[in-house]
Amino acid sequence: MSESLFGQLLKQSFNELPPAIRKVHDARSKRLQGKGDVTRGAHWLVKWLAPFASLPPTSNDIPIAVEIVVHPQGETWSRSFNGHLMQSHLRAAEPLLAERLGAMTLFFRLHGDANGIQWHVAGAKCLGVPLPTKWFTGAVAREQILNERYSFDVRAALPIVGLLVHYRGWLSE
Repeated sequence: MSESLFGQLLKQSFNELPPAIRKVHDARSKRLQGKGDVTRGAHWLVKWLAPFASLPPTSNDIPIAVEIVVHPQGETWSRSFNGHLMQSHLRAAEPLLAERLGAMTLFFRLHGDANGIQWHVAGAKCLGVPLPTKWFTGAVAREQILNERYSFDVRAALPIVGLLVHYRGWLSE
């Protein structure tokens, strides 16, 4: 099996990750299912911005499915939040992970250890135009093992606008 996208970017720390997280990020396509909660921000601009990134609506204890398709250019993640589809494309932009979500591309510095993976925004572009990184300090993501399951916690917020979306939950194959 060739090295996975996350293995390529995390290097040696990929081997330190809990086995369930390594399995999610190995070099195979897969479908994961679980449950979670979504909170969408209340600022009036969020209603305008949400469709551009396919941000899911607020809902609690909903089914979540994630299909990860591995291809030579990276990975395509199709997330379904109770039927609401949010798709992104991930690729290496070494040493960073680039995630394209609609017109936005976010660049993440990944940190992996025995507790999981932390995603930290290191840059952003909209339609190819660089945006100030300080706008995205409110975007954080964490993958870890909780209650013996792969769990995720993703929060995106912007200055002035505040919370865009916060989704969290668990997944399994």
